[in-house]
Amino acid sequence: LYPVWEFSSGFTIEVPFGPLNIQIYHDDSEPKLLGYVSIRPSEVAVLETLSGWYPLKKQHMGQQVSGDIEVSLSMSMNPTWEPIFVGDYAMHNQNYSGAVKSFTMALDLHQWSPEIQADLLLQRATAQNEMSKPKLALQDLTKALKLNPNKSRGWYLLGKIVLQQGD
Repeated sequence: LYPVWEFSSGFTIEVPFGPLNIQIYHDDSEPKLLGYVSIRPSEVAVLETLSGWYPLKKQHMGQQVSGDIEVSLSMSMNPTWEPIFVGDYAMHNQNYSGAVKSFTMALDLHQWSPEIQADLLLQRATAQNEMSKPKLALQDLTKALKLNPNKSRGWYLLGKIVLQQGD
């Protein structure tokens, strides 16, 4: 049995560094999750198409999952988000100086919500720490955690830097 679905959809990803989760359900009287695929937008170059077969992942332990899904994804971008996307892509490729430059540009170009501004500062702090610039990283972490003190990743990075410095 080889089921084929021909489905096309358009949507907006509000935060470009979040994953796109495609969930596949069996549609009977009670929909049952068959599995999902998770794709990070940074895997898709703007104005290009990502196409391939992805194995379905299980949602929870004990779930039986088998099969693959063919995904063809193309993306265009609001210019305001482009530096964030480029910074996320640079982080993914361990180009930390490029990431710092892109996140700085994003912070300078637009008045973001406190949540997104905290995410950008945290991303930039992570890149700065990877470049052995802990003082700059701590400055960004302090700002990010004031904007959003619930960022556990920020607290983790703060502790990591303090331990590395021996303070």
